[in-house]
Amino acid sequence: MSLNNEKIDILIPDGENPLLYQVVYCLSFCKDIKVHVISSKRHIPMSYSKYVFGYKAVPKLGVKEWLQAIDNYVSEHNIDLILPIHEKCVENLILHKAELKSKDKLVPMTSLKDYKTAINKAKLSEHLSKFKLAQPKTQIFNPLSDQKSINLSSYPIIAKPVQNLDGQGIKLLNSDKELNMFLETLKSTYVFQEYLEGYDIDCSVLCENGEVLCHIVQRGILYENREFSPAIGIQFLNNNEVLEVVKQLMGSLNWTGIAHIDLRYDNNSKSIKVIEVNGRFWGSMDGALAAGYNFPYLYCLLAKGVSIKRIKYHLMNYYNLKGFVNMIQRKPLKIFDWSFLTKNTMVLYIVKDPLPTIVKYFQRTRIILKNRINQN
Repeated sequence: MSLNNEKIDILIPDGENPLLYQVVYCLSFCKDIKVHVISSKRHIPMSYSKYVFGYKAVPKLGVKEWLQAIDNYVSEHNIDLILPIHEKCVENLILHKAELKSKDKLVPMTSLKDYKTAINKAKLSEHLSKFKLAQPKTQIFNPLSDQKSINLSSYPIIAKPVQNLDGQGIKLLNSDKELNMFLETLKSTYVFQEYLEGYDIDCSVLCENGEVLCHIVQRGILYENREFSPAIGIQFLNNNEVLEVVKQLMGSLNWTGIAHIDLRYDNNSKSIKVIEVNGRFWGSMDGALAAGYNFPYLYCLLAKGVSIKRIKYHLMNYYNLKGFVNMIQRKPLKIFDWSFLTKNTMVLYIVKDPLPTIVKYFQRTRIILKNRINQN
């Protein structure tokens, strides 16, 4: 699967999103691709990457002006594909596609109705019920309605905003008192679900018209010390039950494009249940790349009409930068294991393109010091 020596220029129109790092990381392995970035922020760490061929900072604009900025960049730099990386940008481009002069450059995406259904936990729950797809017992709570209580059978209960990122806004409630106090604070719609005894398991996919063209399954093996945080160490594995559930889900949504589906194995029912759909790129793409799948590149191939073939991915463990640091703290001699460093972490890439990481931690340190000075 390749572009047959065709050189293409890709524009990422939402470069202010932190997932830009993983997308550029994956595309840096493709010699036939040049990455361009538009960002609402003037200085972001990835603007210093040697793998970003062109970068333009534009102020936060209205939708009409933002679309014009994309069109102007596409025209000036002969862009071949427009590749959004996060949900808000994807949704805006689907919604305003007709207003974009360069709409023929967009990577293929799903319909607005199906996209909104997938990324909204309340709408997704209703969709899962309609198509009889397994999910935890769920209740939707709107503080503006007459509904005053949550009627799930037992505790703990998980409360989630209908849309969130990286576990933000999620609460674990263990009693009527905690639940009622939390309900009194709500000003927006929340989803309440039973807590399933079991483990999280995820599936990343590239689809076309509801067909899963390629997929990879992963399970977290190392986490930070905060509740509901993303895994910093993952294991790639085969799981046919997960794949069958995901195929049914993506088919019911007639999905086109990439997605990362969160699922959970329920110890009681001995089955896989759908938790949520992320209609965007995800933080462990570098791990998927190490295992054999370059999802950003495959998405570009799909957009260029190249046939996507399934391959056998590597069953392996992978650690992001936080996971790598955590492992070195526990097993210091691993830092001398060159095979592990190059195959199971992104350390080699950081060495090849160090400036974004250096700038990122310089900016973070400056913010921390500034806050401490202000507190004093």
